[in-house]
Amino acid sequence: MKFVLFMLVVAVGTRESHGRKNVAVGKPVSGIRLQQDTQDTLPYLVDRIPNTCADSGPLVTRPAFQIDLGGDHLVQGVKLVFPNDCTQTLSKTGCVYGNTVIRVSGEQNSKGEVCVRIQNDVFQSKGELPLDCEAGAVIGRYITLIKEDYTYSHRAIYLCELEIYGQGRKNVALNKKVTGVRLQQDTLHTLPYLVDDIPNTCADSGPAMTRPAFQIDLGHDHLVQGVKLGFPNDCSQTVAHFGCGYHDTVISVSVEQNSNGEVCVRIKDDVYEPKGELTLECKAGAVIGRYVTLTKEIESSLPRAIHLCELKVYGQGRQNIALDKAVTGIGLEQGTLHTLPYLVDGIPNTCADSGSKVTRPSFQIDLGRDHLVKGIKLVFQMIVHRLYRRLVVDIMKRLSVLVTSRTFMMKYVLEYRMTSSNQKET
Repeated sequence: MKFVLFMLVVAVGTRESHGRKNVAVGKPVSGIRLQQDTQDTLPYLVDRIPNTCADSGPLVTRPAFQIDLGGDHLVQGVKLVFPNDCTQTLSKTGCVYGNTVIRVSGEQNSKGEVCVRIQNDVFQSKGELPLDCEAGAVIGRYITLIKEDYTYSHRAIYLCELEIYGQGRKNVALNKKVTGVRLQQDTLHTLPYLVDDIPNTCADSGPAMTRPAFQIDLGHDHLVQGVKLGFPNDCSQTVAHFGCGYHDTVISVSVEQNSNGEVCVRIKDDVYEPKGELTLECKAGAVIGRYVTLTKEIESSLPRAIHLCELKVYGQGRQNIALDKAVTGIGLEQGTLHTLPYLVDGIPNTCADSGSKVTRPSFQIDLGRDHLVKGIKLVFQMIVHRLYRRLVVDIMKRLSVLVTSRTFMMKYVLEYRMTSSNQKET
């Protein structure tokens, strides 16, 4: 059995820390239902100085602090830093945190989703309390801490720091190329509106279509984590609006333009948000691909049209960090060494070859420095009988690989695509 390897792509290299980053540092803070003379304390909530504290004032009902992160983030958790005297006495005005809720929203005046709900009074000996979002993670731009209690005598908020842990969310679909499938001819000019980030311009499939679809070309492979749909304003007013029924809609991600790909999100029922937006995470956590396709799959009932103002795609670009790097071979036939650069040249029809009469051959790529390797892609041709193909697929699925980049070693996920000698994918 002889394998000829076309190309090895080592994807997504980075030197970023695994640590959690406080994305609220220095961000604008506003107050809701606060005493006027306490407004100047708001910046203290995000200044990273533990002994400067934000204060709502003691004589207020349902006070709230709101932090603007400046853009959508995937918020995973928070940390509350209390005043020192809160750890000494429960009776300190403003230090009773029972019935406090921290919400995350995409719009400034939207209620959003709950990240953390504090039911009882909480105090830490060190004056800090880290809490993870109950749902694992919540997406949004605005973080609102609100004291919802009406019955406690101490309704004020007196808090030195509210740290927000998460990652920035980038819309990788912005101004990318959009194509339509099974659309009315006179609606094609609306396609760029889907990715222009202008909420009142909308893409339209036309009303009399069956299984219409919009497809966004991201330009290259991305790790897609979620999407946000921006509905027309009138969709939030009436379910009967033609084109606003999003039931049986599927958003899939594929490497090839004409491939079905993998499902990121499946919407089975009609969904409407009062603010005209709906954020959805990929069911599998993340899906890899270049093409993002939204398809209205229902064929038996109306409305079948798609009328959508924005389809934002959140993810990360995938970069081949092995391109044109130095390759060495171990246990190879001498006459095949000249083929080694073909492994990282980015050309799929030039092949690196170990030779057929060797035992435990290997290729090694020097990335030049340490990298955090998140995945790879193998493009190869099998010059073997079809009976062996299933065996090879099983081997590839079970394979555990160690990547060495100078002194750096780690396990990584193996992505693979098998291509037969006639270039038909299996």
